[in-house]
Amino acid sequence: MSDTIDYTNQTLTDIQVNNLCLEIRDNEFLRKIYLSGTSLSPTSLKKICKALLDNANITDLDLSYNNFSTTCLKHINNLIAINKHLLYINLDDNGLTVNDIHAISRVIQKNNILFGLDLDGNDKNDAAIAIIDAKTQDNKVRYAATTLVECARGTSAIMTKTLKTMMQNLIVSCLETNQNILKVCSRYIDISNEDILEIAKYLNKNKRLYAFVAILTPPLKDKTINFSGMTLDGIHTDILCYILSVNLGITHLDLSGINIGPQKFKELSASLSTNKQLEFLDLSNTFPGNSLILLDVLPQMTTLKGLNLSGVALNDEAVIKIATLLKTPRAQLEALDLSNTNISFNGLMILTDALQGNTTLKGLDLSDNGIGTNDWAVHLTAKMLKHTKNLTLLGLNNCALQAKHCELLCKSASNMQEIELDDNIQAPIQPAEKKNHLQAH
Repeated sequence: MSDTIDYTNQTLTDIQVNNLCLEIRDNEFLRKIYLSGTSLSPTSLKKICKALLDNANITDLDLSYNNFSTTCLKHINNLIAINKHLLYINLDDNGLTVNDIHAISRVIQKNNILFGLDLDGNDKNDAAIAIIDAKTQDNKVRYAATTLVECARGTSAIMTKTLKTMMQNLIVSCLETNQNILKVCSRYIDISNEDILEIAKYLNKNKRLYAFVAILTPPLKDKTINFSGMTLDGIHTDILCYILSVNLGITHLDLSGINIGPQKFKELSASLSTNKQLEFLDLSNTFPGNSLILLDVLPQMTTLKGLNLSGVALNDEAVIKIATLLKTPRAQLEALDLSNTNISFNGLMILTDALQGNTTLKGLDLSDNGIGTNDWAVHLTAKMLKHTKNLTLLGLNNCALQAKHCELLCKSASNMQEIELDDNIQAPIQPAEKKNHLQAH
């Protein structure tokens, strides 16, 4: 049996409604019901709401885009008042007035289970203010901060200073006094980093909080999160984990030189493993132990196009994990920076083998790895150039290469491949001069 029923944008007949009610009552695996845009009549909605009270497993109910009448709203309010299982209800774009919102807010005070209510597209400004008024009177409702901020979404291009201040004060108030809040969302309010840090002071007081979402418009215009060189405490890491796990459009993540404890790094890795939008990840100069934790999930990060591990000491086990990503058919990795990683000869062999079947990697940086101290390592690198035709740029700067090594590498490279050889024993051979250099020898 399925855990989801989806009748989105379908007009339901009486027979279908009756069958739906039967399934709601009988399907113990059912978790989510989508009835958006189904033009439900008061009678049909009453039947559905009654059936929902008989199923203790359903958590999500979408009733958006139904343009409910006052009679319909009474059935919904009755459901909200006495249900003991629904966690999220979507009432977007139902033409709800400020009086309707007031009625919902009063009923919600009787419900200590619900923590998500979407009211976008209704009477926006008045709705947000009305619910704020209701919730400031009673902060013992679990979903309070989440819902209040969600309701503010789209109220105006620029929120009034009064409304914005009320929102911020409410979040702090809820976190300070309410131990039942599970989630706080501030991504629809344009508040500063300083405000977020002020709010974050209260997060540790709430031991049940599982998600604090702070998507701030200015820092994220380019879909980038930059925590370079920062020491992240538990709260900041929780924020970052949630942002990544729910795929909110972040494509660039800079964690270079970051200081996070091993346990929190494991949580961060788990969030990255489920992210399907991240394209560039910078882990340069991070603690090797933490980087190895994250590399466990690397083969699952198939959307990555760029990975920077510069300055991270990589053992053979770590290189195997990188090689697994390179061999993954769905992988999209185009640029890989392994400079100054102390890669061993065995690690170089593993990498060379993985690249022979790879069709995406275009740039690889192996600079500062002392490859020139081992003739076999140089020959192996030359083999890599020969058999990896998609590779257009190979960085070998400061690798202790001798003149004979540079010549071998240049001979192995195709005309489409560029090799960077700065700061080696011999003066670097520029790509444009490579052909003349080969002819002279």
